[in-house]
Amino acid sequence: MGLGKGDIAERALELAKHADEVLVEKYSSFLEEGYMEWVEQKIGKKPKEVSREDLEQSAEKTVEMAREKEVVLLTPGDPLVATTHKILLDIADKEGIKTKVVHAPSAFSAAIGESRLSFYKFGPVVNIPYWQEHYKPTAFAKTIARNLELGLHSLVFLDINRQEGRPMKIEECVDILGKADATEKTGLFKKDPYVLIEANLGRDDQELMLTKLGLAAQLGKRLEGKILTLIFLSSIGVDEEGVKAFEVRDYQ
Repeated sequence: MGLGKGDIAERALELAKHADEVLVEKYSSFLEEGYMEWVEQKIGKKPKEVSREDLEQSAEKTVEMAREKEVVLLTPGDPLVATTHKILLDIADKEGIKTKVVHAPSAFSAAIGESRLSFYKFGPVVNIPYWQEHYKPTAFAKTIARNLELGLHSLVFLDINRQEGRPMKIEECVDILGKADATEKTGLFKKDPYVLIEANLGRDDQELMLTKLGLAAQLGKRLEGKILTLIFLSSIGVDEEGVKAFEVRDYQ
């Protein structure tokens, strides 16, 4: 069941309330502070937190729990968008275990909808992960560059720093993208496209900022601690002029 972008359907609450066991995963996104406490109060029980390993490497074991009892899994956003939760459905189908999905608003629809850009002008979605000693992917830079060449916008999700319990900073994103750009020779920073930075989508302190890629890191202080989603813009259509309302005028 999706927890949405800050709310949850009444139907989902009722199903969770009457379930034998309620699980929740928090690794795919951040939940607003105090939100799970509110959910616990509504359903009258404390959900058990499960890890990525529980839902991926140990997916069969997790699904098996639902053979003899009713189990609910709560997940940020929509449960079947940009996640591997569909693996659970595939396993359940093979094992003859019935499932039901309760959808919810996702970052995909929220990010594009709030941007005032056309849903039909977006290319493949990418994620920018943290680089590690033996893991330094660069394909996301090529995808963004290719989208720009085709006149398509790029929706970009950023990684989460699990050790420090925080979202990726805009300065970190620009640094990693710069290294990937240099490796792949995509020319992204030379083209210096417009980037729409969407901070804390769906929350009361939501903020959108339109800037050039080369200036994005200067907004680090204003965006400190916020969950960010980026959109790299190609050409702006006549019906997309509204995005210009978010252009940053002051970088101080």
